[in-house]
Amino acid sequence: MRTYDIHEVTPAIETAEYDIGDVVFIPTEIPNFFRGANDSVEIKSLTVIDRSVNLPSMFVYLTNDSTTFGTINATAGGADSVIENVQCMIPALTTNFVGGANYSDNCAVACITKPDNGGIGCIVKSNNSRSIYITAILAAAAETFGSTGDLTFKIGVKYL
Repeated sequence: MRTYDIHEVTPAIETAEYDIGDVVFIPTEIPNFFRGANDSVEIKSLTVIDRSVNLPSMFVYLTNDSTTFGTINATAGGADSVIENVQCMIPALTTNFVGGANYSDNCAVACITKPDNGGIGCIVKSNNSRSIYITAILAAAAETFGSTGDLTFKIGVKYL
């Protein structure tokens, strides 16, 4: 049985300009994230591939259900019941990205991990489902993405 795995998702985003605090994409399901309906995993890493080379600062959220923080490309705001479903929040900041001149003109990549403590360290637990949901809120500077598939997220996990 595997101890580690990587889960990949490319959520649908809009190509219109986003403002700071906007929902980048609605919660997108990552099926089979958990081995069973009552399991837990430790988040070890988050890799973000940005095909627009925008280097967007955003907060990435993992939640237990598809309840949203609001409408895509509109100011985020969630009821208490939405916030209670947050399992993990990972900042993916502009300074984490490598891209553009001398790297790649086609995409930018950020890999967020904390080697000094063995990984990001967020523990997420299933809630009678094998799925988890991912969403993001833009943290700094207006951004415009080139296509609806410009962002891919790869989440490295350790099964507990």
